[in-house]
Amino acid sequence: ATAYPKRPVILFEGSTWTYEKALDLATRIGHGLRRHGVTRETKCAVLSRNHPLCLVVLLGILKARGTWVPINPTNAIEENLHIVDFFDVEVLFYQSEFEGFAQLAKQRSPAVKHFVCLDGLGSLGPSLESWAAMQTNIPIHLPWDPDGMCMLRGTGGTTGRPKGVMNTNRNFETTIANYLACLRFDAPPVFLACAPLSHAATVLALITIALSGTVVILRKFEPQETMHAIQDCRVSWLYLPPTAIYRLLSQPNVHQFDYSSLRHFLYGAAPMSPDKLERAIDLLGPLFLQVYSQMEVANQTITLTKEEHVEALERARRGSYRDWSFRALDRTRKQRYFELHRGEWRIARHLRDMVSFRSLDLVRDGFPDPQAGLSDFDLILCRNVFIYLDDRV
Repeated sequence: ATAYPKRPVILFEGSTWTYEKALDLATRIGHGLRRHGVTRETKCAVLSRNHPLCLVVLLGILKARGTWVPINPTNAIEENLHIVDFFDVEVLFYQSEFEGFAQLAKQRSPAVKHFVCLDGLGSLGPSLESWAAMQTNIPIHLPWDPDGMCMLRGTGGTTGRPKGVMNTNRNFETTIANYLACLRFDAPPVFLACAPLSHAATVLALITIALSGTVVILRKFEPQETMHAIQDCRVSWLYLPPTAIYRLLSQPNVHQFDYSSLRHFLYGAAPMSPDKLERAIDLLGPLFLQVYSQMEVANQTITLTKEEHVEALERARRGSYRDWSFRALDRTRKQRYFELHRGEWRIARHLRDMVSFRSLDLVRDGFPDPQAGLSDFDLILCRNVFIYLDDRV
């Protein structure tokens, strides 16, 4: 912010936030939180859909040496109330549409002492605009505190109620270093945040800011808006899960946009269909970087680089695996379900014949559709689907 005060740090629906503007507000938020008694590792939660203030408030929390607690607005209300209460949140920032949730949090979580409404005057506390205006903007100089907790994030809840994962400053610094080992940019990057900032996009947005780049924020993932943003804002990288990438590929005008500015396309959180990945590479080029993360460590734990995708696609076409892939599988099942072929193990033909790969657009296609064979399922498994689709879908 000091080196490039006039450079845009956030673009959102026609408005521009410069580094200078974002720094001023983040500093005022930091001072305001200190006046409220926020010290090292005080938990401060943010409940908001994608908006510039999500990032700026986060930076303000870190300036106060507090701990950021992201709350996903697509979660069930009870799950988010559990997070606020179980994580001992003391300050809650929220958008006005979540006023009812804030009221419930006040009733059920006595630890919450302060409420700040991001986009208006809330019934429980001041608006962010008026509250921040009363604070000083004297620069805040922070000591290096590698073991201080900067984030407290909830697990996915697949093994019960969400648990809190404590991420330290050292952890986050390592996360940035890991990503930078895989990313190459020939200019300050432009990151497209169309995935939820309460989920995967925030870490990547902060990496962009660390590189003096620009974050383009969309309120939610929508294929047409995403393609327009890539073209119009000259986006250089973004993240989406496979389900969202499939929706991009299904757009009838997907070939009519200019994607030449893209340098990296990250995906993860779920497997991606090899044929869809091949189509995506044909459309955009060899830009794809697969990332699997684990909150308990330095976030990025497994990476499949752009170059490794060529070999991986060929292996997926063959449906073959090496011995290492079977290290946790007993010999009986290995011989029952796989066939040895030229030194590698292939899925047995009687199993391959039972599997069919089909595309289904949840927005456009009818479901169930008996004529297309899409009906009477005993079990439907979804992975990172509903978080990227609106309530109507």
